[in-house]
Amino acid sequence: MFGPILRAMSRNKTGAVLVALQIAIALAVIVNAVFIVQQRVAFMQRDDGLATDNIIAAGSFGFAADYDHHATVVADLDMLRSLPGVRSVTVSDSVPLSGSGSANGFEPSPDEDSNFDVVANYYGIDEEGIETLGVTLKEGRVFRAEEIYSVTAGEQHSPTKAIVTERFAKKLFPDETTFAGRYFYDGNDTPIEIVGVMDTMLGAWLGWEEVGNVVLFPFISGGPMTRYMLNVESDQLDALIPLVEDKLAFSNTSRLVNTVRSLREISDKSYSGARGMAVALMVVIALLITVTALGIVGLAAFNVRQRTKQIGTRRAVGAKRSDILRYFLTENWLMTTTGVILGVVLSLLLNYYLATEYSLERLDPVYLPLGVLTMWALGLLAVLGPARRASVISPAVATRTV
Repeated sequence: MFGPILRAMSRNKTGAVLVALQIAIALAVIVNAVFIVQQRVAFMQRDDGLATDNIIAAGSFGFAADYDHHATVVADLDMLRSLPGVRSVTVSDSVPLSGSGSANGFEPSPDEDSNFDVVANYYGIDEEGIETLGVTLKEGRVFRAEEIYSVTAGEQHSPTKAIVTERFAKKLFPDETTFAGRYFYDGNDTPIEIVGVMDTMLGAWLGWEEVGNVVLFPFISGGPMTRYMLNVESDQLDALIPLVEDKLAFSNTSRLVNTVRSLREISDKSYSGARGMAVALMVVIALLITVTALGIVGLAAFNVRQRTKQIGTRRAVGAKRSDILRYFLTENWLMTTTGVILGVVLSLLLNYYLATEYSLERLDPVYLPLGVLTMWALGLLAVLGPARRASVISPAVATRTV
């Protein structure tokens, strides 16, 4: 059966080759694009460990000569905690998920010869920090009020207690299963006791591979810049944002109040690059599918017009409509299969290039058979219309075209 079809295709080799190449290129790009989109979606949907939908973040910067940072923070916390709809408030030197923060290397021992540093984002919080962030403690406890200390601006300090993410603790102590009560060390070889272990928390830089390494310390920064985070009732969030901004702005005129925003808005902005990439790739996928389908339809329609006499002759000698339909479907399947075989090879080569040059992950093999099935289905659907039109050509119409 394939012999006559191949001979017929050989009379129009250019069209068949071009469509097969189009299918191959489309398959290679679509498979890799879908894989990247899936990675971006998973990247954006991962658990950040925070009560992101219930947190408001606000910044304050003291500028006046008589600005008293410590007194301002104490007054701000009392005022913010008294607002209706506010569950808890903490002060911090930076905001998670924002793309801005501090990081440092820590070690499991004070050995001077050790090169075993584990890098982590670190934040200073007060006794309401864990409740405000909404993180889950797997071990240990929160900071006590008497453990919170204020840092003078420019002062070098080494905290002695910390709450850490489980991921960070496992990096430090890979052979351990519990971590509360253990000690790790900073660059000054200060012993830092782990008093609590968080299940999950993401830090500042969402594209950083170590973003899950987070350390919380019990201190209030020396200013003049500080940030407040408020955990609020979800139905009060929109109303509280302008209220918090007004309260902070008018309660102390010796400082400026940065934009007050929800942590969800901050997170969405940080993920905007990944979201934009996913949307752009989805548009490319849709365009490739459309263009490939149009190419298959165009070639099939051209073949039907060119072979009207041949189709009529076959119908005259007894070919059924189903035979004509099957002929064109088989011809298209052969062309599509040639394209997808080449497309599988191109998919692997393209992924190798992307993984090598741009540090992307290797292509999950499951995407290849899914891509092949998709292209087969696309080819079938695209050729179905022209094939059905060919199957209804009558011997009489074919004769009049002689």
